Amino acid sequence: MMAQKIASARTRWLRVPLEQPLGGGRITVAETFVVDLETDQGLTGRGFGCFFGAAGDVPYAAAKQIVADHVAGKPMAHPEAFARDIRTAMFRYGLGAFSTGMAAADIALWDLYAKGLGVPVGVAMGGRARAVPVYRTFEFGLSREENLRLADAALQDGMAGVKVHPHPTPDDERMVAEVGALVKGRGSFMVDSTRRCSLAQAIHLANVCADAGALWFEEPMFESDVDAYEMLARQSRVAIATGEAWHSLSEAQVFLSRRLCSVVQPDLFQMGGFSECLRVARAAEAFGIDVAPHTMPFLAVHLAAAAPNLTWVEQLPLIDRLVGGSPKIDGLGRLSITDAPGLGLQWDEARAAEYLVADSVA
Repeated sequence: MMAQKIASARTRWLRVPLEQPLGGGRITVAETFVVDLETDQGLTGRGFGCFFGAAGDVPYAAAKQIVADHVAGKPMAHPEAFARDIRTAMFRYGLGAFSTGMAAADIALWDLYAKGLGVPVGVAMGGRARAVPVYRTFEFGLSREENLRLADAALQDGMAGVKVHPHPTPDDERMVAEVGALVKGRGSFMVDSTRRCSLAQAIHLANVCADAGALWFEEPMFESDVDAYEMLARQSRVAIATGEAWHSLSEAQVFLSRRLCSVVQPDLFQMGGFSECLRVARAAEAFGIDVAPHTMPFLAVHLAAAAPNLTWVEQLPLIDRLVGGSPKIDGLGRLSITDAPGLGLQWDEARAAEYLVADSVA
């Protein structure tokens, strides 16, 4: 494996229609960036990243640059070695949208590396297969009645939990209380404010969540409001979750060291792939803090294999129509990695061709 060289690399930009709109219905496509690698001995790996709510030209350009400058033609090495080099170089440009391009390359390198070992990515990370519960997320802006209907349907479908989004509106308290009553004895539920609260609103809604039996209260405010999170953490009777907008471990460190949350939620694409998410999970484990990655359950289960403190994965249909071969939810609402080497995913290449925006070979 280590004697191989990455002989060819391809980067594609796809515009994939979402199975359900995001952002109150405003976001309808996932700008998706796919990196395909092949060694001089014919071993292949594929990774991808998704970007929402803006044009994909910047992350596509980043993915192409990363692959051309730091991956193509290089001797095969451990993915974390590549990640250190890429992250050092990318700090010259900043992160943000560049992280999505970085993620596509990093995930492809992990897929390639694990296939070389003949094991799933989660095992290549040093883990072993284990089942973790799945919760289903609903779009924000839904009515109280719609949240209740969807929560009931998700639990009947076998989900272990559900997550709702208050607006916030005066009807939030009733919605959260009724969802809590509906879920009680059948599973767990979470509440996600998607950064819509002031500190006063967050303290009030946290108490509502605690009274309703919510497992956690997510993203009450912007992550930059560190002092506000500290005040909330001191007063909240429900676990606080945050972190989906972080781009690196350095952003997570203040929340971990000051114990400003009980659950961290790294997003594989915002974080630049598996390598940085794994660093965050390891750091969180040292502080006794749970990890619940943001979206992409068929990727997050690999991280779960290597991170014993990963407690939940999130189901939110994004590019599922393009990807097959992902693990199935068991009768207890849990997911685990399969025995397939690498990511174990199968792509619908005919659909990928329909969604193609640009294509580049390094």
